Amino acid sequence: MGQRKMRQPGDDKKAMVPSYRTIGTAGQGEIKRKGSLFFGVADSADDPDQVEILLQQLSEQHPKASHHAYAYSIGLRRPTVRYSDDGEPGGTAGLPLVRLLQGRKLTNSVIVVTRIFGGTLLGTGGLARAYTDAGRAALQEAETVDRVLCSVLSVAVPYDRWGKLQHHVKESGYVIDEVEYTADVTVRVMVPIQHRDDFDRQVKALTGGAIQPIEEGKQYLSRK
Repeated sequence: MGQRKMRQPGDDKKAMVPSYRTIGTAGQGEIKRKGSLFFGVADSADDPDQVEILLQQLSEQHPKASHHAYAYSIGLRRPTVRYSDDGEPGGTAGLPLVRLLQGRKLTNSVIVVTRIFGGTLLGTGGLARAYTDAGRAALQEAETVDRVLCSVLSVAVPYDRWGKLQHHVKESGYVIDEVEYTADVTVRVMVPIQHRDDFDRQVKALTGGAIQPIEEGKQYLSRK
């Protein structure tokens, strides 16, 4: 399939940003225009290989399809944006799908619209509207999420301080990932990186400065 590139790819596979919006749960939509069927799929994709796998799956599911137009945005700091009209007139299929992704500020996401030709030509305007509507229908059924970069922090506190720490974590909206009860209570907390210093200060205040959270790494947390 012919592919068009809108931005030079950046080598940011390992790059991390404070947050980004993507598709958490895939969605599908279907429309009909003058006998032609348009099947839209919106899904997450962290790598172009995942896009190729999706295209292969759709080709197998729709053997009578005449076109599989798509658009994707992959990457965080410098997203790679590519699209394909897959034989449709230039700018009528893939580019409208790019605009849908950009309008919702989605990355690490892909939209594919499969067309089964119904025998009637739609014209360039009709095609652009059909691909837009099918892609939008798929996005409406998909669940989008914000992925927030968090510090994964381990804190060991005496039992008599655990209640106050637990209350603070819940009040602040942080996520408790794991709790272990041994000689002390050891808790793993996911704290957005921009709140890391505030969390450290609160832990010190609750423990009289005796305890310092230990960072075990960073991880993205999905929030609707």
